[in-house]
Amino acid sequence: MNRKIVVTWLCLIMQFCFVVIVIDISTPVKAETIWIDDSFSTEDATHKKTIQAGIDNATFKDTVYVYNGTYYENIVVNKSISLIGEDIYSTEIVGGDNGDVVYVNSDWVNITGFTIRGSGFRKAGIELNNVQFCKIAGNNLKNNSYDIYLESSCYNYIMNNNISFYNREGISLRYSNGNNITSNIITSSRDAGIFTYNSNENIVIDNIVSSVINSGIHIYNSSKNYIYGNRVNNSYRGITIQYTGENTIIGNIASYNREGINLHGAENNNISYNIIYDNEDGIILNDYWPSKNNSIFSNDITDNVKGIFLSASSESSTINNNNISYNDYGVYLSHCSNHNQIYDNIISNNEFSIYTTWILTEDLFSNNVFKNNSNHYQIDSDGDGVVDNLDFDPNDPTVHTDSDGDGHPDNRDAFPFNSDEWKDTDRDGIGDNSDSDNNGNIIPDDFEIPLAIFITLIPFIMLFLLFKRMKKRKDLKGELSLSQNEEINTKKEI
Repeated sequence: MNRKIVVTWLCLIMQFCFVVIVIDISTPVKAETIWIDDSFSTEDATHKKTIQAGIDNATFKDTVYVYNGTYYENIVVNKSISLIGEDIYSTEIVGGDNGDVVYVNSDWVNITGFTIRGSGFRKAGIELNNVQFCKIAGNNLKNNSYDIYLESSCYNYIMNNNISFYNREGISLRYSNGNNITSNIITSSRDAGIFTYNSNENIVIDNIVSSVINSGIHIYNSSKNYIYGNRVNNSYRGITIQYTGENTIIGNIASYNREGINLHGAENNNISYNIIYDNEDGIILNDYWPSKNNSIFSNDITDNVKGIFLSASSESSTINNNNISYNDYGVYLSHCSNHNQIYDNIISNNEFSIYTTWILTEDLFSNNVFKNNSNHYQIDSDGDGVVDNLDFDPNDPTVHTDSDGDGHPDNRDAFPFNSDEWKDTDRDGIGDNSDSDNNGNIIPDDFEIPLAIFITLIPFIMLFLLFKRMKKRKDLKGELSLSQNEEINTKKEI
């Protein structure tokens, strides 16, 4: 009987422990909300006057909710919480031009609903440092050196932020992989709207970037990034891919830039289905470091000065199935670019369909459709900007045209539109053929040769006259001596 009672009690204890364990596992820790308002008269565990005090008092998964106001703080988020502002434009965190305004060094942090401004020099509005799975969304950042800065941080979401007013870089990723940069609006940056350095496999999608002094989106030494659906305009360069490869640039709109898409020392990139218009250079593979083995296909390239510009030994790229229309130059090749395969493109309504500054050694073009171009294939062998068939000397870049057909090129013709004149020796505005005094020495040209001969002969004439005078004097002296001798002889005879 006692044994039965003991077993029964043991069973009851085990069931109780199981229930406690189940309750403990299945019941989540209740997240608290800590309220922040700088006008609170008193503070307690859940009501604080400063944001940093609220963060310090928070625990895992808590929410720190900040009421409207301007909070002059540099805050550190070192735990997994949500930091939420009441209104994006009325809840401000101001760093006072010192350090990072918001510094995050914990995973799973959510920041939304703030205006964040006033970082220190080369510091950030928000910095994520060595973190992952954070979300920075719905904020307004301005007047920071870097607005959002990721250092060694992966798998974070940066989305729906407004970034403006002369930052150095709007969103900057360094050594940060697998992040999602989506639907941000970035204006008036200096170096780049979105910049990646040694950062791979990031997604940059549906952002609007404008009025950047350098590059709207700049992918530097970063590979396997996916750049999709972005609109980049009114910048020096729309999208720059530099010293890297295996990036996908697809479905973007680049307009009103100096260069729409720039590949600089870039290899094995996919440039496709982009709309590129009203730039000086639509797509350019250029600058002192060649770009190779890129695939450029199915892009709509219109109303640029140069549609596709291959420069500086850019080679072995494939350019196909593009619509290249209404540009000054459809495809422009220069500076030893070679071995590029250009085929199955529609090249229409351009001033020059194909323009090259050197004579091709291979046939690189096939199956292209040419329609309504003012000039078809043109070569400019000496690179002086004048095609060979219009160039007075196609092998001399200093010699261009001879407008008056007098056999003297315009840059060496003092009267390029007067076939009767080409030289003006004395620069008096009268051509030598019509000028009675070509050298401007006041002596008419008709008298210059006789006068020159006369002047040349003067020394000889003077010598001749001197010699003649001396001979005459000698003869007179001889005659005088003879007369004197005869007189002496006569006296002797007497």
